[in-house]
Amino acid sequence: MRAALVIVALTVLALAQQAFASKPGLGPAAMPQATYEEFVAAAKERFPGPFDDAAFRRDHLVSDWKAMRTSEVIASDLTYKVDGLSITGVVVRPRAGKRLPILIWARGGVGEARIDPPQLVEMGWWARHGYLVIASNYRGAGGSEGKDEFGGADVNDLVALVAIARKYRQVDVRRIYGVGFSRGGMMLLRAAAFGLPVRALATAGAPTDLASWIGERPDVDALLRRMAPDYEPERRSGYCRRSATCWAERLAVPVYLAHGGDDRSVPPSQAVLLSKRLEQLGRPHRLSILDGADHGISGRRMQFFEEVHRFFSTAR
Repeated sequence: MRAALVIVALTVLALAQQAFASKPGLGPAAMPQATYEEFVAAAKERFPGPFDDAAFRRDHLVSDWKAMRTSEVIASDLTYKVDGLSITGVVVRPRAGKRLPILIWARGGVGEARIDPPQLVEMGWWARHGYLVIASNYRGAGGSEGKDEFGGADVNDLVALVAIARKYRQVDVRRIYGVGFSRGGMMLLRAAAFGLPVRALATAGAPTDLASWIGERPDVDALLRRMAPDYEPERRSGYCRRSATCWAERLAVPVYLAHGGDDRSVPPSQAVLLSKRLEQLGRPHRLSILDGADHGISGRRMQFFEEVHRFFSTAR
């Protein structure tokens, strides 16, 4: 299985050399509110649960929102082909600058989740710190064709972003990094282990050992049964295709594992398990359990970004 996954990843990198479409101007269009206060109010209206206003403001800075509104940071819609499917995404980059490192952004969420304005503002933070950020909505979401497989063939949607990012003249093709949230972290780990040429990566709230996660949350098994075309072989293998603890020896690049200490969706033990495995293997990594933080590390995302930015700088 591992050899097959390597072949798939490298094949996708080659196939992604085909044409893609990028439509500039998404930033201001995605920030239609005239003021930052209106942006916060709009986010509150869309948020499905209790909204922590102070935490949201710490995670989405006025300066980054203004950069999107004024086009100091340029955001573009992206459409590209993977496995014969049209996949949507975004590119966020500074207006000026050369030799930018590439940041692969792997969003969290399942089903119809997509990259939203608050995430664009967060990507703007990275662009203002000198990165070209590129992200996928994944198949089955955000206008993309296909079906969300929760870390199955949709991993190819991440891998294909590398070839697209390399086409931008302002990038340094030797410096590629990745940051992933929740299921996006799970997908990013798998992509890095089987062919994604990143120098370092970081995850927040990522499931890394699905067998133990399902032991604590049986509903995750039902979710996989519904979403994963490879559910039966996955179950028989102990969910190893999606579990980094099963192939941690393939993670040869520095890995930053962050997790909310009060995460009720994916327990922090998931990050601890992978950290212990990487420690046994002598792999470079850092574990950061954020006391009291939830699954989305709400109110602590800027802290996470700043620490990861420094972590990446040691791998440049």
